[in-house]
Amino acid sequence: MCASISIGLVLGVVILALLALPMLAQRSAPLRRPVRRAKKTVYLMAIGNSFSNDATKYLSRLAEAGGHKLVFGHAMIGGCPLEKHWRLAQKHEADASDPEGRPYQVRRSDGTVKSLSLKELLQSRSWQYVTIQQVSNESYKVTTYRPYAQKLADYVRQYAPQAELVIHETWEYRIDHPLYSEKRLTPERMYEGLHSAYAKIAGELGVKTILPVGSAFRNVQHDPRWVMDIERDVKPEAFKPPALPRQVHSLWVGYYWSKKTNPPSLGHDGKHASTAGRYLGAAVWYEVFFGDVRDVEYVPRGLPKQDAVLLREIAHKTVRENRRAATQPARKSAK
Repeated sequence: MCASISIGLVLGVVILALLALPMLAQRSAPLRRPVRRAKKTVYLMAIGNSFSNDATKYLSRLAEAGGHKLVFGHAMIGGCPLEKHWRLAQKHEADASDPEGRPYQVRRSDGTVKSLSLKELLQSRSWQYVTIQQVSNESYKVTTYRPYAQKLADYVRQYAPQAELVIHETWEYRIDHPLYSEKRLTPERMYEGLHSAYAKIAGELGVKTILPVGSAFRNVQHDPRWVMDIERDVKPEAFKPPALPRQVHSLWVGYYWSKKTNPPSLGHDGKHASTAGRYLGAAVWYEVFFGDVRDVEYVPRGLPKQDAVLLREIAHKTVRENRRAATQPARKSAK
């Protein structure tokens, strides 16, 4: 009886040891960690106006959420065309003490604001990228870019020769903007004009990269999942604060209550981007400079999460399509 018990114990120990072997082998094997993409630090400077301000509003937050770092400089003047940026740069070249040649307000780390020239901004960092754009109300007319886009590009290359010049494609106005009735323009024609103009100027300047924010705006509006509903023929007297006319899924600010008057008055801005439009613009910039934006989870306050997911998806798709289109002529010529 004792012998049978001993044999049973031995067999039990052997069986347990055999069962434990796979577990021991699994523990001794090296752990497989998920492959992580290398994080980037991007030195980026924009030469623009309120549209570059809109498009980069959430860019730093997106970069941080993606594990990256953005060092951003901004030569920004509201409503500033290419011609004015160039003209003010020449004032500084003619007389470095001329305050008009130092129009860019830059906030320093101690909270103080300093006025700088374009030359000083370009030389302030070893920028990797510098962007330029046309003012929105002239963006659809390619003649307004010449010769100032070339002059400004040469200026950038003179004082920031290490930087890649990039073109920021802006966007058309909202369907209810007064420009359309005054100049017999339509949103479609405005977009087609600016899209063509930016592409032509990029070719003339030898610029390889375009930030296709305007194209992303169009793609969102054509996506059946993004149903935009804008109330037309609005009578301001019919509304009292805080009620606003209907503007579901607007990529533009649209109607708002202005606190500059007493009592508040109903204002309208069909140019500048709303929270959704700003997020879309930043997603396009992120996609170009940092990579795939689809899994970056930062969402600004006031933007539904499901909307943010869709906007990031369309930004990703737009940039990919834009890159593919840019390579097509080269492939054809290779044949």
